[in-house]
Order: sequence, then C-alpha cells, then structure tokens
Amino acid sequence: MELLQLKYFQTLARVGNVTHAANELCIAQPSLSNTIARLEKELGYQLFDRRGRRLHLNTFGEVFLKHVDRIFHELHVAEKELRELAGQSELSLTIGTPSARLLPNPLTEYIKENPYGKFRILQLTDAQSIQNQLLNSSLDFCLSFTPLEHPDIHCQAIATEEVVLAVAATHHLADKNEIRLYEAAEEAFISITTEYGFRELTDAFCQQAGFTPNVAFEINSLEIITNLVSAGRGVAFMPKYWYNSGRQSELPVQLKISEPNCMRSIWISWLKDGYMSSLAQEFRKFTIEYFGKQHN
Repeated sequence: MELLQLKYFQTLARVGNVTHAANELCIAQPSLSNTIARLEKELGYQLFDRRGRRLHLNTFGEVFLKHVDRIFHELHVAEKELRELAGQSELSLTIGTPSARLLPNPLTEYIKENPYGKFRILQLTDAQSIQNQLLNSSLDFCLSFTPLEHPDIHCQAIATEEVVLAVAATHHLADKNEIRLYEAAEEAFISITTEYGFRELTDAFCQQAGFTPNVAFEINSLEIITNLVSAGRGVAFMPKYWYNSGRQSELPVQLKISEPNCMRSIWISWLKDGYMSSLAQEFRKFTIEYFGKQHN
C-alpha cells in the first residue's frame, strides 16, 4: 500500500466523481480507476458504491477514510514540527472565533510584550465548521460560546460573561438599573440571526422567563442592532463585552437582568493530540489567563 494510493482514494472520496477527481489530481481517469481497484484488491473490500455517475463511500470506505485522513494529518503535523525544530518555520498562528471583538484586546496586550509572529483571526459562526477546522489542523485553537463535544478535541471554559438588555435612552424602562426579563415580554425584540449560537441562548432566556420574544428584526450585525435600539426600534440582548470594548460611541442603555440568570460561557478548544507550536502554546496560555482576569 502506497501513500499515492491513499491520496487518490482520499480525493475520490471527497469529490465523488472519477472524472473530476482525476482532473484535480492531474492524472488520466483510467490511472485513477486502476489505482483504486488495486487498493481495494489489497484491502479485500470494495470501498465505494456507484450511484449513477457518482461514487459514494460504503461502510468499509467510511471507516477506511477516517484512518487515511488521520495518516495525512499526522504527516502534516510531523512536517510542521520538523520545520520548527530546524528553525525554518514562520511563527504564525491561526485562531477561530465567533466574534471579531473577542480577540483584539488580548492580542493587543500580548504583542506589547511579544512583538513577533503573525496572527490570522478567522470569524466562524458555525460550530461544525469550527470543529472541522480544528480536526484538520487549519486552526491552532478557537474560542466559542458553546463547548465543542468531540473525543479528539479538548474544550475548556475560561470565562463567564453577563448578557444584558439594551434599550434606547428614551425607552420607558431606561431609568431602571435592572429588570426581570418578563417585564420586557411585550417589547419588540431586535435579534441576531439564527445561525449564531447567541440567538439560541437568548431565546432560551425568554423561555425561562415564560414568553416567546416578538422578533421585529433579525440582523447578523451587532453594530446595526445597536443603532436600531438607539433609534428606539426595539430592545435587544447584548453581551457585556460589547459595552466594555468601548468601540461604539453611542451605546444604548444597558439593563441588568435579575431573573433569569442571563450568563454565557466562553470556551477555548484545541486538538488533543495535535501539534502546537511554541507560539500557539504561549498565546493560548496568555489568552486563558487574560479572560480569567477580565471576566471572572
């Protein structure tokens, strides 16, 4: 069994079409077909089922692909580790986060004392995408507002933060320091869209308070939500860090919610057995300590 056979199999499994896979690999279609046939003969099992023009992994193929992916992942990790050992790797770090506002402050603090390395921050709202990119080593680690439940991923809660209710300065609730959430049951809510985990969380808060929110606007930008709240178009849930970031010049009034307990956790996750560069280890440790001091 050769690595070339495994690479051909991995590509065909992903693409699902012999012609397209051959084009991607820059080889002739018969060469790909013959290579897969030899691999299946060596293994003693068929790996694909043909449905029309497409090939689909069968049960044997799915099991085999998991191990093949792991083989290439380990080779990739080995190359990175050897380059760093030889002093040839570039000091770079890729971090996933559901909110672009979570990392600028800790990153700014870190580079004051450590002005080296390159940082790539990816905003990822989908938990499955974050998980997949961790598993294939596209990310060194990630921050999230929900834990990633996978046996190969280590997930650690590093902070909790308050969620408040934002209202316009002219709103009839604005003169209160805190409210019980059911007091806002009749209000028009301006909510983040449903692909964000924050929406699921805040809908659950409303359910705990005994009502379903009347969502007048669904928007995927906290900046726009903030502007609409300030203009008196409705009320909105806001994470506390939005106020602490100090980047909005005119923030609406924030009301503490005394009931139910409106809090959310911030989690950091990384691949359990994956290679982590010295820069990644250092900044991960700094990030955990930073959030622990700022939020807890």
